[in-house]
Amino acid sequence: MQRGSVLQLILLLEGNKAMRALLTDLLAQNTRSRVVYASTDGALFKFIQHIKPELIIVDVHNNGSYMTLPDRLHQLTGYETIPVLILGATFARDELNSQKVVYLADPLDFHVFLATVKRMLP
Repeated sequence: MQRGSVLQLILLLEGNKAMRALLTDLLAQNTRSRVVYASTDGALFKFIQHIKPELIIVDVHNNGSYMTLPDRLHQLTGYETIPVLILGATFARDELNSQKVVYLADPLDFHVFLATVKRMLP
């Protein structure tokens, strides 16, 4: 698959409607992606039973289990290498950043966010 030729699917775990709309619009205008959302962990795991996204973005402000979510996700067959972007960390997570999981701290810089998303997409 050639990058940019097909819309890439991003799953956004975001419970705040205003932030979800902002991030969805930002991604739609600046990437070749289709964004779908889940507002809870349970909804995310139900969604991925049917469709595999190229990237999962999680906002920590609406997800108390954001620290364990990447591990739970990467234990699933076929999801071992799916990248996860954690937004809104209130502490430095550089030592935990990897190819599969990246943490961006508050306040969110949209230029850094977009550059990170583009780097993480296949």
